[in-house]
Amino acid sequence: MKILVSLLAVLSAILILGLIHMSRALKKARKEASDARDDADAVQNKFLLNISHDIRTPMNAVLGFANMARKYSDNPQKVIDCIDKIELSGMHLLDLLNDILDMSRIESGLVKIEELPVNFRLCSDEMVEIIRGNAESKGINFVYEFENLVSEEVFADPVRLNQVLLNILSNAIKFTPEGGTVTYTIEQLGSNVPGYGSYKFIIKDTGVGIKKEFLNKIFDTFSRERSSTQSGIQGAGVGMSIAKRLVDLMGGAIEVRSEVNVGTIVIVSLNFRLQSIAKYPEELIEELEDIDFAGKRVLLVEDNDLNREIARDFLEEKNLIVEEAVDGVEAVNLMREKEAGYYDMILMDIQMPNMNGYQATETIRSLPDRRKSSIPIAAMTANAFEEDRQMAFAVGMNAFISKPLNLDKLNDVLQKYC
Repeated sequence: MKILVSLLAVLSAILILGLIHMSRALKKARKEASDARDDADAVQNKFLLNISHDIRTPMNAVLGFANMARKYSDNPQKVIDCIDKIELSGMHLLDLLNDILDMSRIESGLVKIEELPVNFRLCSDEMVEIIRGNAESKGINFVYEFENLVSEEVFADPVRLNQVLLNILSNAIKFTPEGGTVTYTIEQLGSNVPGYGSYKFIIKDTGVGIKKEFLNKIFDTFSRERSSTQSGIQGAGVGMSIAKRLVDLMGGAIEVRSEVNVGTIVIVSLNFRLQSIAKYPEELIEELEDIDFAGKRVLLVEDNDLNREIARDFLEEKNLIVEEAVDGVEAVNLMREKEAGYYDMILMDIQMPNMNGYQATETIRSLPDRRKSSIPIAAMTANAFEEDRQMAFAVGMNAFISKPLNLDKLNDVLQKYC
């Protein structure tokens, strides 16, 4: 009996100790969860404060220079200067919006990496022209070079690859003062995997550098070493975070080395499946000639009055005859009423009342007159995600142009299909 009582006492003590331990563990877990929530809330609040400031700053410029343009309407040079500054501020707002949306889509698992045939040199040359212009405007020496590039043709996602490299190169330009140097090197290494190539993309600058304590946070979402007020440099603080997540999705690695007042080196390492062909035929990269569109007729389908006015102005400048529809129903009715060949092309918005652009395209593609049903249709839409582009092609559209309108892209589409 005494042994039983003693055993019960020991078991009770063990149970009590276990309960105490569990209680402490639960309390610790609750505290850690609470701390994590507090940290997340702090990051979110900091981001909201930063992004609110960074959106209001260019928005203030847009509204302010719009008022100035009205005030100095009798001074054409002053008006042009105001318009240039409004355009610059608008582009900055668009960059902020794109970064925030990209980060949200990546974290939601909506971004998928594609495998498309890519020529490194051609793809990179196009991107470098953008960066070179930015560097020259700041008085920065830009060096672009290749090392041991034996296999130029690979399978990769050119959009996401360029997005990563543009983010890093743009940062290098931003944080390098006048007279400095930014060097962009593409290097091919040996690969142990048959059929694959190993590549390094190295971006080196002689800029302000990054403090050691911030290097550990450089890939954190919405992190910035200094606010845009302190640095004078705009940005939501998501560029490097986007780059890191995209590189992870591509199965690669990204490394940052930096020293204050000396500069920064960013190295992106990626492996790509090689193509079997040696190089692209030269005829695939010939530029389209400038074409006279006189006598060609375009149906512009757009429910927003301002967007319609902007597009119509550009199209009429190209000597195109422009007719308009405010939704998909009106567009389909016009296609049914007019004889075949009356319209040479349709520029179709997607998000519209009564009938959206996808539905209108499917209806037009099902018209019994093949000459009508086969008319070229280009999406011209603010629905600018990859799944929107894929949906456009799936319903039978021939081209996809995202808003805000890139007039060079619109001109290329017109040349190809009109």
